[in-house]
Amino acid sequence: MPRILNKKNISVIILVIITLYLSGFFLNLFKLFKYDYDQRMNLVYEICGKESYGFINQIHKENNFNKNVKILNPNPNFSFNNSNWFKHKINKKFYSDRLILINENDNLEKISRDKYILTFNKKNLGLFKIVRKNRNCYYLKKYD
Repeated sequence: MPRILNKKNISVIILVIITLYLSGFFLNLFKLFKYDYDQRMNLVYEICGKESYGFINQIHKENNFNKNVKILNPNPNFSFNNSNWFKHKINKKFYSDRLILINENDNLEKISRDKYILTFNKKNLGLFKIVRKNRNCYYLKKYD
């Protein structure tokens, strides 16, 4: 009967454990069991910053959207520049009177108490009112 734990098998087991450790397997497994899906998405894509998954998810939970909401991100360091895929509904149109603006710093110009002019990529998108704000993330509706 051959011995299962010989020097070769022990060295292979140690090599596998070291590889798993260095690749972050144990930490990732821990996070998988500790955090639910939304918490993991917030850790990676942030609540209001980078792709702002947390803010976008919160807006979608609070509103029962039948269509897609356009998401604008003016951050030049954001290479993908599209957070629409988080909640995109296939074969559904976009609202023309609502949008989510993330990582906003200077595209909104206040003209009265609740009226703002939105300029994005040097294009005037019209008058909007802020429905919800979290730091530099905004959920906007066209002003009537």
